[in-house]
Amino acid sequence: MKRIPWSLEESVILHDAYMRISNKQTTKADAIAEVSQKLRKIAENTGMKIDEKFRNTNGITMQLSIMEYVVTNGQRGLGHPPKVFIQAAELYNNNYQTYTSILLRGCNVNNNNIDKVKAEHLINSFVGWMKDNGHAEATIRGYISSIIGAEKYASEHSLAFDTIITDDLDLCTRSVDGLLHDPKFMKYNDEQHHRFSAAMKKFLLFLQQTDGHYKSAGDDAFATTDTQSLSSRAKAMPNNEQVSISEDVKTKYEYILEQYFSEDGYQLGRAIVRARFKRYYSETYGIDVPDSDEMIDNVISAIGSVRDGRVFPKRSEDQYSIIDQIISEMTELFDSGVTAIYAEAIYDKYRQKLADDLHLYNSEALSELLLSKTVGQFQRHRKSYFTPIGVAGDAECDLQRIVSEFHVPTSREEIHNKAWFIPFDKMKYMLSQYKAFINMNEGRYLYAPNLPVSAEELKEIIHLISAELEYRTYITDVELQAMIEKNLPGFVINTEGLYEKGVRDCLGYLLRDHFSFNGPIITKAGTELRMADVFTEFAKFHEELSLSELESFASEMNIPIYWEYVLSEMIRVSEDRMIRNDFINFDIDAIDSLLESMCPGDYIPLQEIQLFLSFPNIGYMWNSYLLESYLYQVSKKFHLLHVSFGKKGAYGAMVKNTAPYQGYRELAIEVLSESNAVNSKEAALQYLVDHGYQARRRLDDIDGILKAAKLLKEQKEKQ
Repeated sequence: MKRIPWSLEESVILHDAYMRISNKQTTKADAIAEVSQKLRKIAENTGMKIDEKFRNTNGITMQLSIMEYVVTNGQRGLGHPPKVFIQAAELYNNNYQTYTSILLRGCNVNNNNIDKVKAEHLINSFVGWMKDNGHAEATIRGYISSIIGAEKYASEHSLAFDTIITDDLDLCTRSVDGLLHDPKFMKYNDEQHHRFSAAMKKFLLFLQQTDGHYKSAGDDAFATTDTQSLSSRAKAMPNNEQVSISEDVKTKYEYILEQYFSEDGYQLGRAIVRARFKRYYSETYGIDVPDSDEMIDNVISAIGSVRDGRVFPKRSEDQYSIIDQIISEMTELFDSGVTAIYAEAIYDKYRQKLADDLHLYNSEALSELLLSKTVGQFQRHRKSYFTPIGVAGDAECDLQRIVSEFHVPTSREEIHNKAWFIPFDKMKYMLSQYKAFINMNEGRYLYAPNLPVSAEELKEIIHLISAELEYRTYITDVELQAMIEKNLPGFVINTEGLYEKGVRDCLGYLLRDHFSFNGPIITKAGTELRMADVFTEFAKFHEELSLSELESFASEMNIPIYWEYVLSEMIRVSEDRMIRNDFINFDIDAIDSLLESMCPGDYIPLQEIQLFLSFPNIGYMWNSYLLESYLYQVSKKFHLLHVSFGKKGAYGAMVKNTAPYQGYRELAIEVLSESNAVNSKEAALQYLVDHGYQARRRLDDIDGILKAAKLLKEQKEKQ
């Protein structure tokens, strides 16, 4: 099936899945299966004919890794993302209302119970209402994601109450009540720290207050923000002791603050937030607030905890004991030499306790609380990690100190038990990037200086390598291993059981001032490595070579196979096997004479030569690969013209040395001029492939070649 480019709608659905995985709202396996099923269903609904490969789970797994590259700014995942993936991520960050609208269309979250346009309008109104009520963007995103997740849960479990995003208050209320009384859903809700119930109740409140129609504060003259800056407001607030508050007033205010402002806080100085407080007060107690606007803010400031311009309900000492415990642990870590503690890591460790005791559901809220309680003690860098005041922080150095304490290869999980204050994914990235952390196989790492090798043994290894490089461009790790086994038996015993490539990489780090370890290739430090020399010498030092060995060699250096240099030194006797050319004796005159009888013209495609039984015996069975090598290296009367050597199959033409063609381009012009395939590029390329001149329907300057072939064909027809 022809490859179908990803649409923006598909990209948003994939991005949403990645974010839900990152936020631990779903497992990776479940998300991949869900996205695959959803995208295939969307395609079918549009009338597209799809096969079993279209957006299957294998493909989604790879695309999810590419999306990870986008979201992490290239720190993880597969590179080269399509523009539409980047567009989806930008919408999420900069235009969440549009992002949500697209997600609603793609997810079909309402199970077709209401018009999708109406659903988008409701979401946009809800977002505007949330913003004007002082909610942070991250909170808004979390609520919408949770509402969509709740509807999806109801739909997937065939529950009748599956419509929350609706302007029908009764219908929404029944759906929310139904879910909140479903035992399995509530268990799921508990596991997710009550995020679904909180989001649904917030949407119900939105409907109760607006009937689903809401103008944003920018369009509503009533919903304006006071012009006072946050700092000037803070200066105007009296200290708690200066505000005289009766027990009755305190009780009433504390109740409203706890019931309606516990999660996002009461924003001081905002008229629209104050209006909400007044409304809740009036609805609860049946009377208007008797205090002035200024007094309302003053009283709320006095009875609550002020953090970053917002007032939160005060918690009991027992509830805040978890914060004291965290601060104590952070202090101990800093005293032990740690310089950077990530807020995300603290939150992950204490997630359940923070949710239960303090209703904290993200690392940002935790960070603000910690900063408010450690003024003059800790500081936060780039809204990411904490350090003691005046300390820059170096997480890589912290991790190095921990890894250096392990003297045997250690798994990432064991390392993270010690380095828990660094998020696991960030720790994995640091392990992969810092050159002193050596992957000793299967995700087990060793700090290179901990390799069991003495200073004397390192000196001897330097001497051995230097002696070889006196007359050679490089040596391989296999040769180095042989030298070590011969000259340093003690080192061999001490490293027995360690992964050989890991030992090599450790030596590469320890000897980096003397040599460059480039995968399996070792050169003098600073020596420019030419791939021609590498593959030529690699072939020279092998009497026999398999295709898998050659592929493994190229893979370790992360480069393609340079076939022309390998086959300058070796004869390919089969698809998988190559023999060094001085191990085969060719009767050149007899072979060339036989080839002449097969080639009446100037050239013949290799695929037309099939009868190899009459070829002189050379100790190996003749085939297209062997003929290809013979023409490339040995023949006196013929040579090989082709696009390139291939891993599978021999393509190109056997051309007489007396023929006028300087290269494959000229040959292609001649071949096409003798055909009826000069009317289109597609036909021309297909002709060259069908007749064995090349493996793929691709050729540089095919337009120019086709133009020249047409002209040559016309000239021949006139003669």
